[in-house]
Amino acid sequence: MPAGDYENSWSMFKRCMSDKGFPELSYNKTDNGIYDIFVNSEKTPNLTGGLYDNAYSFCILDYFSDVADVYEKQVGNPKLYSVPEEAAVDCLHHMNLVPKNYTLEDFNNEVKGSKGSSFDIKNNAVQECLVPNGIYLLDARK
Repeated sequence: MPAGDYENSWSMFKRCMSDKGFPELSYNKTDNGIYDIFVNSEKTPNLTGGLYDNAYSFCILDYFSDVADVYEKQVGNPKLYSVPEEAAVDCLHHMNLVPKNYTLEDFNNEVKGSKGSSFDIKNNAVQECLVPNGIYLLDARK
């Protein structure tokens, strides 16, 4: 799938949200072009009554999720691992962000634990491995 299809779908999603009264989407875009959307209550003060959730659900399903699923797998999981964490670890290895002996078990232990990780989650290259695989460890609001 071409990146242009992903960008077009993203634009339609943003326009839908704006049309529903939420013009200020908060997001982080990784260096490989994947969007990581998060709720910023300062920019989106009218979150009450489920209005935001309803708009988000409608817009994401109608304009973005199907395209995003395909494109993000293409970018973040080209070997089509069935476990997203395995794809992330493969990517971390490929980009030399973890040692060669770093395993899926190491990753899972670090992600679930409170001791931190052996890689810098704020590093854009790390985010390129995590976000396309649906792994969100970074609070992009900070």
